[in-house]
Amino acid sequence: MIWTSNIILFIFWLIILMDMIRNEIRDKTFWILSMIFLPFFAPIVYIFRRKNLIHLEENKFKSGRRFK
Repeated sequence: MIWTSNIILFIFWLIILMDMIRNEIRDKTFWILSMIFLPFFAPIVYIFRRKNLIHLEENKFKSGRRFK
């Protein structure tokens, strides 16, 4: 039973990591490193912030100014 839950969590972690690599998100390096150093906390935060991160990266240069 424990092995099954660990495998499911690992697959979930891999799917999130592949999503980070594939999409153009803001602060990609930070998010990938946080997945490695905080493997239980970072995926949950990323799931809730994903839409906002992708939106910020798409609109960063459209307004003519850069966000810090």
